[in-house]
Amino acid sequence: MLLLVLALSSLPQTPEDSARRAIERSLPYLEREGVAWIEKRACLSCHHVPFLLWSFREARDRGLPVDAKKLAEWTEWSRKESLAQRVRVKLTEPSLGALREAGLPAEILAKLAPLAKHPGWNEDGYLRELAKTLSADELAAHREALVRHAAREKGDGGGIDAMAQLLSGGAYGSDASEFTTATRTRIADLQQADGGWKPGGQLFALKRTPAEATEVTTMWVMLTMDPSKKALEFVEKAAPGATNEWLAVRMLVAKRDGDPAPFRKKLAARQNRDGGWAWLHGGPSDAFATGQALYALSVAGAMDADAVAKARRYLVETQGADGSWAVDGLTAKPKPSKEPIYRYWGTAWAAIGLARTLP
Repeated sequence: MLLLVLALSSLPQTPEDSARRAIERSLPYLEREGVAWIEKRACLSCHHVPFLLWSFREARDRGLPVDAKKLAEWTEWSRKESLAQRVRVKLTEPSLGALREAGLPAEILAKLAPLAKHPGWNEDGYLRELAKTLSADELAAHREALVRHAAREKGDGGGIDAMAQLLSGGAYGSDASEFTTATRTRIADLQQADGGWKPGGQLFALKRTPAEATEVTTMWVMLTMDPSKKALEFVEKAAPGATNEWLAVRMLVAKRDGDPAPFRKKLAARQNRDGGWAWLHGGPSDAFATGQALYALSVAGAMDADAVAKARRYLVETQGADGSWAVDGLTAKPKPSKEPIYRYWGTAWAAIGLARTLP
């Protein structure tokens, strides 16, 4: 029996086996860094938490072992955090004036004054900031007034991109779910007069024009809801973008509302000889662009077997010892402090793309 087990284990892996193994190796890294982001930053982000959920759901749906309890906990945390971020609490000059009239001492008002320059927090974040600013006794004595006189306005749900990614990753079930409906409503509220949606976070830092960043965000958003006529017109008049992401998501929009074939042909033609795709056409392959291309082509129903085999081989051969993929060349001015962000983002896209090549 032992000899049989050893013989079976020594059989060469199929390309499909290799893809599964690469995904399995990436999941501990994605869990470790994604959970650390939640615990240390309490932030949804456009590059960590939604992609933690998305990559694990894709892996689970392809039969890979995933801890269902953990995935449910992360999903629920994200739901609550996004809802909490839809109300922004802030101190304004009128707030400080009302607190002055309520009898807060001048020395406490002086401590609070710098907070009026901040764009705001959710309810819990506001209280945490007050706890950093005031002593425990000061906060206890004036907490009620500080909560009552704070200004409140609509928040962004953790960011337009994060909300769209949560929906794209399918974390919240059917189109009729309460969270999905509320999220689409908030997204619609944030649409600009020209029909587009303005990105945030790291989206403007990537190597592309601000106009292209806005177009990409707009197209990802459009895939999560019934787009308005203004949104469709905004995309239709956009000039071709420089990045692989623009082409991939433009193809998905075309598949939904028209003929994706012209964009699909261009995207397929951009595959490099090593099997990967590049952030900018003609550049070196990277896991971010390769995972996105595999995902988009699979959704569009255009998976050429030879192209898939080459892409799988590229990703399997470039995966790091810790299960992650290094990603370079996405930003015009790389910063060492940002490297973990792009590594995580690229690893998640690689795992998603590989999963989409599996039955």
